[in-house]
Amino acid sequence: MKLTEKNQLVMRQFSWERDSELVRLLHEDIVVSSFPPKDMTVEAYRQRLRTSREHGLPAYMDTLKRAYNEGKDGLFIWEIGDEVVGWSWLKVHKNEFFKEGGYGEINEIYVKPEWRRRGIGKKIMTHAHNWFKNKGIRILRVETATSNLAAVALYTQLGYAPIYVCMEKELKKEDSED
Repeated sequence: MKLTEKNQLVMRQFSWERDSELVRLLHEDIVVSSFPPKDMTVEAYRQRLRTSREHGLPAYMDTLKRAYNEGKDGLFIWEIGDEVVGWSWLKVHKNEFFKEGGYGEINEIYVKPEWRRRGIGKKIMTHAHNWFKNKGIRILRVETATSNLAAVALYTQLGYAPIYVCMEKELKKEDSED
């Protein structure tokens, strides 16, 4: 479905009571699609993600609840009609040692797969840029997996450039010295 005046993208503030379970499911999808399991089934991976207090969804939800209660972050639900199509979480990091005294982080941006490639991500990013600008933030950061080519393309199109590279290697038995 193409976006028209009739089915406009609408942003509203995240509400813990109304939206927390929905965002938990969206975050689960972000993790599973960005970091697919290597040594277990997807369902086993999802179950582990749902129960790990230290690194899984319970920890994520605790962090989200704290952010919601503090009221400093931008937590937004994106809808078309009655359907939630996306989510964004924006954070301000203040620190005298950072360039410009701080920076804005697009902590999460998510568009449901069936709604991608319709300009929604770009509209959410434009909203994020304006939200940070209104807070006096001039430097923005966003992270994504290198395998998420659509996100990399969107961020590049919007003027983002790499500032550091994080690389990963999986050690195998033949990599160790005897």
